[in-house]
Amino acid sequence: MQRPVYKRRLFEGRVEVAVYGAGRNWNFAGETREAIEAGNPGITFDLGFVMGDNRVTRALVPKPAFNAVLVAPDMLTSERLPRFFRGLDADGVVLTDHGDAYALASADCLAAVLFDPSTGCVIAMHCGRNALVDRDALNGKLSRVFPSIVDAGICHMVNMGANLSRLQVFLAAGIGPDSFTHPTTATIIGADGSEKPNIYHSANETLIGFLERKYNDGFHVVVTDHNEGKISLVELVTAQLAEHGVTRDQIEWDEVDTATDTGPNGEFLYHSNRRDKTLRNLVLVKRV
Repeated sequence: MQRPVYKRRLFEGRVEVAVYGAGRNWNFAGETREAIEAGNPGITFDLGFVMGDNRVTRALVPKPAFNAVLVAPDMLTSERLPRFFRGLDADGVVLTDHGDAYALASADCLAAVLFDPSTGCVIAMHCGRNALVDRDALNGKLSRVFPSIVDAGICHMVNMGANLSRLQVFLAAGIGPDSFTHPTTATIIGADGSEKPNIYHSANETLIGFLERKYNDGFHVVVTDHNEGKISLVELVTAQLAEHGVTRDQIEWDEVDTATDTGPNGEFLYHSNRRDKTLRNLVLVKRV
């Protein structure tokens, strides 16, 4: 059985994060156990092993939806596998009980954990690009309740009585900015070396322009290259947390780049959506 690329205890032992990478595909899409297994043979056994090995009593597994919604455990009532609960689609979950874990199958999307030592509240979140930015709102359409899943997480923390000046944050297993490109040029160079129209030119220009205006402020560099549209998810989350008074020294990052990190023999340690559209890593965040 594959071991995690790393496992860490955080926040004075109150939270444990385990990240499983490219040794196997961790995609568990499916509406039933049979569908999950058919789509990725052996995954149901391996997930059971991982839950046992990490002493998870209840996995809370909303489907990432890029909707900036945060859910409580009682909103996840569909037990697809033993102790593996799905339900509402959402980008984050509150871990209320010891042994609860958030399981995120992702390839490049950053995972984030918020912990408040004064209340013991733990929130785990999927911080993909569109969970952090309301793309519809940029185009003048009806916006969702929260612009970002970060805002949803902070709102819950405040409602629970958290002291944001003591909040602790961990960021895990996301793509680095040099690989996370959104070209704003009208043409791009194809794989065969030929120049071709960039069909995402307008949408990328809108996104990159918004991020530059809002977040490239001298304290944060969210967009590192305008023409190539390079976005740092770590800096974007850091900038959004700063809007709520959470400072950089309250944030820890694992320094992973899922697109480029390699092992001692040159093998990729993580799956990346930039290399393959179907393979996924597994990030497991457990309340100890």
